[in-house]
Amino acid sequence: WHDIRKHFIDRSTYIKAQANKGIPTSSSPVGLKKVLMVSPEIVPYSKKGGLADVMGALPQALAKEGLDVSVVTFLYDSTDKAGLGIKTSPDARVRLTLGNRPETLGVYRKVISLPATDNKVTLYFLQHPVYSSKLYLESISPEKTMQEYLDLFGKGRISPVEPNDVHFSMHRLGFEQALVLSQGALETALAFGLAPEIIHV
Repeated sequence: WHDIRKHFIDRSTYIKAQANKGIPTSSSPVGLKKVLMVSPEIVPYSKKGGLADVMGALPQALAKEGLDVSVVTFLYDSTDKAGLGIKTSPDARVRLTLGNRPETLGVYRKVISLPATDNKVTLYFLQHPVYSSKLYLESISPEKTMQEYLDLFGKGRISPVEPNDVHFSMHRLGFEQALVLSQGALETALAFGLAPEIIHV
C-alpha cells in the first residue's frame, strides 16, 4: 500500500514541478489529461442516490472535452452483466491487503465509445464475493443488518459470528468495502498502466 501511495505522490510532485517550470505534461490546456474517477455507484450499473446520476454523466462530459477518463466501481451481484455488455470473465485480477489479510479482486473492463467523436470512457468493475455483493453493505437498522449477515452467511461468503456481534461485524464489512474500493482502484491503475494525473474519489 505504501509503495502504491508513493507512486502516485511522486507522479503528482513531478507534474507540479513541470508546471512550475512552464512545461505542460500533456496537450490539455492545464497540463493535466488523465483522470481516474472512483465511485461505489454509477448509472446504469448501480444506483442508490444522486451520486450514481452524476457519475453516469460527468465522465462522458469530461471525455468530450478531450480528457482520458477511467472509472473504477464495483460489479455488484445485482448488476445485469449480460444486459449491460459486461464480460462474463475478468480481464485481470488484482491483489491487496486488508490489515494482514490478502484479498483478490476480479477486474472487468468495458470501453464506452462516445458518438460522433474519437473519445471514450473506460470502466473498470471490481468483483469480490463479499465487498461487491451489495451496494453499501452496512445498514443502520439491526433487522436489516441481520438479514444482510444471513444472506452472506447463507451463500458461504462470510464466517459465522455470535448473534450479539452481527451488527458490529456488518458495520466493519461496510467500512472495509470502502477501503477495498479505494485500494482496488489504485491497484487497477497500476495493473492497467493508467498513470492518472487526477484521481477523483
